[in-house]
Amino acid sequence: FSTLVSCLLMGAVVVQGFLVTTPSSSIIVPSSSSIIRRPAATPPKTTVVCWAELGELSSPNMPSFDPVFIENARKQLLWETKTTSSDPSSWESGQLWSQTRETLVDLWILPRDMSNGADGRYAAAATESELKILAKAPQLLRLDPAQIIASAKALLKAKLPPALMRSEPELLSYPAAYLESSLESLMEVNSKGDVIRACRDTPHLLVAVVEERVAAELPDAQ
Repeated sequence: FSTLVSCLLMGAVVVQGFLVTTPSSSIIVPSSSSIIRRPAATPPKTTVVCWAELGELSSPNMPSFDPVFIENARKQLLWETKTTSSDPSSWESGQLWSQTRETLVDLWILPRDMSNGADGRYAAAATESELKILAKAPQLLRLDPAQIIASAKALLKAKLPPALMRSEPELLSYPAAYLESSLESLMEVNSKGDVIRACRDTPHLLVAVVEERVAAELPDAQ
């Protein structure tokens, strides 16, 4: 990969060619240009995040969809072809998402109902969390549930945490093969532990690597 990946995590350093430095480790992102090495940054102070904010306590009911979600969901993804788009009538009312979310809840990627109706704030927090996921990756509303679940399981198998898929749900919109090959390319020149920590701690690192792999395989890129 040759394009510069922008990492937003404080302390992270990315250079074209290029080395990614996270608060706990450094990993090399494969490229055709030379590798530039830099020392790891000093770990920042840990910020504690409320579980409810992440939607760990939730309502089992599917939220209502903003029409904007539906409109954005129609937009084709980079890896898709005209033949991969589904009939809008088959997903616009949440038919496919209702299947997808059920398994994502079982995988702890979407919030699980642990409140037993004790506090409506938990359900509200969970609904907000789910809507944030769909706002970032609206195509999840229409993509094949089996494909999304396969991608989720591929990331979990690689020891990436469910929290990463909540914060970067775009990953779930890519077929598992792209995710697996992107991780494999990183692990060819780094230890698995360093890759997992970098993907977990450096926002959008894995998304950027996957996007570059997809772009490189497009017909126009050949």
